[in-house]
Amino acid sequence: MLESASDVNSQNLAYLHDRICFFEQKPQRFGTQYDNGNMYPVENAAELNTLRAQMQLPAVEPDRIVDAGSVKQMYSDTLESDSDFQLWRRQAGWI
Repeated sequence: MLESASDVNSQNLAYLHDRICFFEQKPQRFGTQYDNGNMYPVENAAELNTLRAQMQLPAVEPDRIVDAGSVKQMYSDTLESDSDFQLWRRQAGWI
């Protein structure tokens, strides 16, 4: 994916990367994915805004950043109960 990065808007690349992480139930890198207004957890909270700047994304307020340690909790609290979403993830091959 990154070998073609110069052909793609960097913001779109960041969104795509994070969306794939979301579907795979992994922490996101660029902080582009939210659920009910809450940021989906990120890989590295300390480096998030540096990574976002590299992708021409605006900075995020530190109090909105969610650390990767809560990925499983966030999924179990909100997304595991969505049977349609889980069925789609299975059919699409994400899980």
